Amino acid sequence: MGGIGDVLELLHGAGKSWSTARFALRAWGDSELARRAMLRHAQAARSWGATAVVSGRGDGPSTWESTVRAWVDRAGERRRIETTDGHGERLTVSVGELWWSYTPLTGAISNQNDLDARNGGGNEHDWLLDPWAVVPALTFELAGTAVVAGREALVVRAVPRPLDSRLGFAAHLAQGADEVALAIDRERGALLRCESRFDGQPYSRYEITEIGFDEPLADEVFRFVPLDGSRVRSPREAYANPEPASIEEAARRASFTVLVPTRLPRGWAVDVLCWPPVDRPPRPESVTLNLRPEDRLAPRVRIHQSAMPTDDRLDWEAVDHGGRRILLHRHNGAGATWEAKVERRGTHVRATGDVEREAMLEIVASLEPAPRELPPME
Repeated sequence: MGGIGDVLELLHGAGKSWSTARFALRAWGDSELARRAMLRHAQAARSWGATAVVSGRGDGPSTWESTVRAWVDRAGERRRIETTDGHGERLTVSVGELWWSYTPLTGAISNQNDLDARNGGGNEHDWLLDPWAVVPALTFELAGTAVVAGREALVVRAVPRPLDSRLGFAAHLAQGADEVALAIDRERGALLRCESRFDGQPYSRYEITEIGFDEPLADEVFRFVPLDGSRVRSPREAYANPEPASIEEAARRASFTVLVPTRLPRGWAVDVLCWPPVDRPPRPESVTLNLRPEDRLAPRVRIHQSAMPTDDRLDWEAVDHGGRRILLHRHNGAGATWEAKVERRGTHVRATGDVEREAMLEIVASLEPAPRELPPME
């Protein structure tokens, strides 16, 4: 059956053991168990100062499933990924630096006329074909052999290593898990099956149901056709970047009442961004205020506001501060990350920041309509 050395050799060489690959994948997860695993991971991360944020109450769908079909030509730098899940059908095609993508939410997007937009996705399952990245986060123990997707595999029980600041990261499969069960292709080193467990129960499973290596892949496979026939847009057109503005200019441009805090810590600056509305993916017109000390580039508090309410599953605490009702939520993780929600004069506000609870409440409670003009000079 071989030893751990054979397992490590297989994993190390997996990414170079094939020139083309095609596979069908079935993925499954338990959202609540995954959330509990990540909570444990966040608690462990605090011991060496890392930040891991976990939000929500776990009251969404209990489980999720998706199926994936993929074709990868490593030498030609070509990839096609077809995904079906609860959100519908998605498609990603890439050829070198060019990429095209389609989702029901965004429609068809490509960088074919904008090569600066390099990240088109479609590589989220590469770790199955080149799994060496999972090695630093796990210790391995051989558990037998199996046949998965018609191929002989080594069955391995993997246990997450203790979090260590020198490691720098933990593979996503191991975060909060008690153990991870792996089935490794005995010839190619690819991961044919991977199951992460919490308290002995699986909360994440990836299983390849069909796979082939070094087969010729026709050029037609890598031709992109939008699934709904929609026009292909550039990322700039689809997502419309925000424009910086003064507070007065933002108040004049917005179709809703822009709110600004009237009480801030001494020496803080306010940077303003105006977001235009987008039809697909749907995004309302909005304004973001980034609040920061003058000697710091990154914001301490971000206030996002629009005429449209936002939906979420956070566990909000209703607080009365200075006669104003504010909804407050503390994100789990290292550091005090507070989020506040309020509606005032028809404007819906979400504020997030790494300030103390009372400071967040004071900032949000002080929100008032922004002036449209500069005050007159004396």
